[in-house]
Amino acid sequence: MVAVGKTDIGKKRKHNEDDFFVSTIEFGPLPNICIVADGMGGHKAGSYASKTAITSLCSFVEEHHEVSLESDDDIIQFLKRAITHVNYKLYTKSESDSQYKGMGTTLTVATVVEGVLYTAHVGDSRLYTIGDRGMNQITKDHSLVQEMLSEGVISNSEAKEHPKRHVITRAVGTYEKVQVDTYSSSLEGVRYIFLCSDGLTNMLSDEEIYNIIIKDAGLEEKVDELIVFANERGGVDNITVILAIYDKAVKVC
Repeated sequence: MVAVGKTDIGKKRKHNEDDFFVSTIEFGPLPNICIVADGMGGHKAGSYASKTAITSLCSFVEEHHEVSLESDDDIIQFLKRAITHVNYKLYTKSESDSQYKGMGTTLTVATVVEGVLYTAHVGDSRLYTIGDRGMNQITKDHSLVQEMLSEGVISNSEAKEHPKRHVITRAVGTYEKVQVDTYSSSLEGVRYIFLCSDGLTNMLSDEEIYNIIIKDAGLEEKVDELIVFANERGGVDNITVILAIYDKAVKVC
């Protein structure tokens, strides 16, 4: 059981405002953890937001290593508390230092416990599962385009090219309080767990991503191919990818 994560600056940006973290071994009270963050607010603020989100969330998890997580709700509430903690850290910094005013970040966190995938999510980074039933998007984007899609204002094809597809409606750190979406999903029939920033999904379709992931190749080769493909399409944003093989015999992400 292995997981590979990589981030790339892309072709257009001068700075990488994405960050990620992966642990496939016990991490605090969790048996594993995968995190993707995509910062916003300009280079200094965006980079600070994503990196601080990762480090603060990891510190929170490690510092609570003695917490007992015995039920589904225990795990979900723990992930929500972790993101709430990150939100407080970022918001407090933005209120006390004008150069960080208005900063925020997406934050998608996942852990696998005894055959169940638990996810906490804010923003438009994404988490998918890939297996017997094809590719399934677990998270829902908190974006203007997603709201328009849900209301039937635009079609899927129009959403892909919409000029405001980068506008998110919810982020960690922008307000004093944050609403966190949570999911718990059975991993029966799932082979891969996949997290990414919108720098990938704005360049590649789900079908293209799926076809690369199911290839007969190593994880790192697949991750590299996804990033190369996104850059060949224009690489207009930073690109971050985590790809993990799930094996129910091992409690890792």
